[in-house]
Amino acid sequence: MLDAAVLYGALPARVDHVDDHIPASPDDQLPAWIDRYLTAAHGGPGIDPITTGIRFGTELNYSIPELDPDRPFSAEPDFLVQRLEDSRRNHIPGRATLIGPATFLTLALTTDGTDPLERIEELVEVQCRILTHVAIAGSRWVQVDEPALSSPDSDQAAPSNNDEGLPERGRVSSTTPMRWD
Repeated sequence: MLDAAVLYGALPARVDHVDDHIPASPDDQLPAWIDRYLTAAHGGPGIDPITTGIRFGTELNYSIPELDPDRPFSAEPDFLVQRLEDSRRNHIPGRATLIGPATFLTLALTTDGTDPLERIEELVEVQCRILTHVAIAGSRWVQVDEPALSSPDSDQAAPSNNDEGLPERGRVSSTTPMRWD
């Protein structure tokens, strides 16, 4: 979820002032935002880490995205695209995997107490921009994980299966894991 928060430009404002990573060597391929990412995950001097939680009947912890209504989502696909291009150069088939907008928002909290799902159209637009960058990078498949759409603890209605605005080339695979009780 923290990776998705970076991809969707949704790290909390409290890490904005953390300096960009400066490469230690020419081989250092860490993204500029890595120190903000780590500070969001673990905290830092005077900075609380993102809260973690457990959902969907698992025992796995995830970082709960914190959404500020005054901070719009933004597409930040550079690191993902770079990994896909590296894979292609090394003749390794790559497939981007994204947390879908319904799941991301279902698992998020807002700083003002509003329903995160009210921002689904905004996030879908951002995800379409990311998918365009991924398609341009040559990825033929993208996996969009949406466990919130099949979760028994979700009381949210599933968004319609509307692919309007998606890039015309390539394929999108949306997963909704089933829970077998």
